[in-house]
Amino acid sequence: MEKIKRFFGDPETGTISRLETAAGQVELTAGGTEIGNWLGFCNQKELKGVQADIQEIDVSCEPDEVATRYVVDLPEATFQVCVSERLENGAWLRRASAIALRPSWMGDFVLRLGVKSTDFQTAGHGKRRSRHRNRNTYHQSHIDTVEIMGDRLLLRTTQRSDLESGRLERVSYWRDQRDGQWIQHHRLIVGEDDFDQVVFRVRNSVIDSRGSPWLRNRIFRAPFWAFNENVLSHLRFRVLPTIQAQGVVCVAEGDTFELESRVTVESLGEANG
Repeated sequence: MEKIKRFFGDPETGTISRLETAAGQVELTAGGTEIGNWLGFCNQKELKGVQADIQEIDVSCEPDEVATRYVVDLPEATFQVCVSERLENGAWLRRASAIALRPSWMGDFVLRLGVKSTDFQTAGHGKRRSRHRNRNTYHQSHIDTVEIMGDRLLLRTTQRSDLESGRLERVSYWRDQRDGQWIQHHRLIVGEDDFDQVVFRVRNSVIDSRGSPWLRNRIFRAPFWAFNENVLSHLRFRVLPTIQAQGVVCVAEGDTFELESRVTVESLGEANG
C-alpha cells in the first residue's frame, strides 16, 4: 500500500480535492456527500442541488482531518449531515451521518468519489470491470469494495456494512460519466420492495403516490427501477434522469443513517502482486 501522506480539503465545502502519496498525487474531481428523496437532492461539493436549501454549514480543516456539518431543507425533509474525512495509518477514512430533523422522506444518502479517466482507465469489483467509454453506464450491486485502476496507481474504496441504515439498502456503484470522470458511490438507497411512497419524475415535472396511488403498482414502476437502479443498469442507454420512478421511506425525527469507507492507494506493480 502506498501511504497517503497528505490530503487537501476545501475550506468552503469540506470536500477533499487531492491526495498525496510517495508514488504521486491523485486529483479528486468529486467528493463529499449527496442526500435526496427524488423530490430534491443536495450535493455537498457544489453546495446546491435540486430543490435544496442549505440552512447552515460549518467546516473545520486541519492537516489530517476535515470535519463538516450542514443542514439542508428538501421538499418533505430536513436533514443534518455530519462528515469526517481523516488520515489514519496511511489510509483515508471517511464517515458520514444524516439525522432527520423532522419527519422526512428519504430516498438515498451517498459518499461520493470522482477521478479523471485519463488518470484511471478502469473501474470494477472482482471479475466485473469496465473501461471508461463516456457512456454514463451505472454498475450498481450489493458490494462493499470498488477498485479504480490507472497506469500507475490503484484506488481501493471499501465501505463498512454494519452501520445504521434503517430500511435502506447498502450498495456501491461506479459510473463512466460523459465528461471524462469516474464517479463512485457508496450508497444507502430505498429498495425496490420496501417503500412508503413512490415519486415519479419526467424531467422537471414531479408527482407522488399520495395523490396518484397507481404509481405504487409494480407493473408500472418495475421497468424504470430496472433501467435506473438494478438488473438493466449496465446497459449502454439509461432513462435516468429524464424519467424516474423511485421509492421513498418516511422517517421519524431523530432517525439516523450512517456511511463509512476506507480508501487506500496502491502502486500498480504492488496491486498486481
